[in-house]
Amino acid sequence: MIGVVWERRGLCVVPTIRWTSLDDLALVCSGVARESLIAVSNYGSRRDPELRSIFERGLPAVAERLDPAAMLVFGDTRSRVFDSLRKSTRIVEYLPPTATSVKGVRGRELAGCEPLFDLADVTK
Repeated sequence: MIGVVWERRGLCVVPTIRWTSLDDLALVCSGVARESLIAVSNYGSRRDPELRSIFERGLPAVAERLDPAAMLVFGDTRSRVFDSLRKSTRIVEYLPPTATSVKGVRGRELAGCEPLFDLADVTK
C-alpha cells in the first residue's frame, strides 16, 4: 500500500516481485502493471538449491505474466534462465554491495524516474 501512496504523490515505484513457491506466482504478480519496470532478487536463493530452483522456474512465468519493459535484478544473472529472458526483456544487474562494480545502467535511465538515492553511494 505504501507504494500506491508514493505513486499517487508522484514518486516512481518499482515493484519487487518475490516468491517462495510456484503457487505464489499469481498472487505476487497481481496488481503489477504489464509492460512496466519490475525488480527481482536472487540474493537469498543462491546457496540453497531448492530455493534457486524455485526462483529459476518461477522467473520465466513472472516474465510471461507481466511482460516487463525491463527487469532490475539484484544479484547474479549468470544463470541460464536469464539467457532466454534477455531476448525479450532488458535485464539490468545490480551486484551485491561487496562487488567491485555495478553492471548496467541506473534505474532513472530505464524508467524516466529520478531515484531517491544513487546506488553507487550505497555500494561504496
